[in-house]
Amino acid sequence: MKGAQKMTFRDFTSVLDYRSSKAANGGPSHVDPSPFAGTWVNTNDAAPHRIAKLVMKIRDGVLMVHVWGFCDPELCDWGEVPAEVYADSINTQTAMSFTAMFDFGFMETRLQTNLKRGTMVIATANKFSDLSGRSDYYTREFFYQIDDDGF
Repeated sequence: MKGAQKMTFRDFTSVLDYRSSKAANGGPSHVDPSPFAGTWVNTNDAAPHRIAKLVMKIRDGVLMVHVWGFCDPELCDWGEVPAEVYADSINTQTAMSFTAMFDFGFMETRLQTNLKRGTMVIATANKFSDLSGRSDYYTREFFYQIDDDGF
């Protein structure tokens, strides 16, 4: 391409990184995690899945994610970890996604979520580190929010 200027990655990687004139100027970014706060349960209770429920709380402005996995005869408590929260564009502070990572020693599970129209989709990337020969695997599950944290 003759005459084209070389693009450098200093302030953006695509047009989605451009800030509108309506966006706040300066200062650190803060995405409001409150859309995730509460108890979420799997929409599919008839088959084995990875995650049964999540309880999420905001502590000191940080979204904390507590997960229970499907195990038999009781749910497996994964514990609680902090999440990184993301908006759907650089021009808003309303959360629509978060990521979180659980390290079980024998395996790492990374959550990537998306919230849309009251349904939360959670994709997990599960990587074994115990030399068991099990294949790393991916899951995608759907969740809805309930009023209390009973399950």
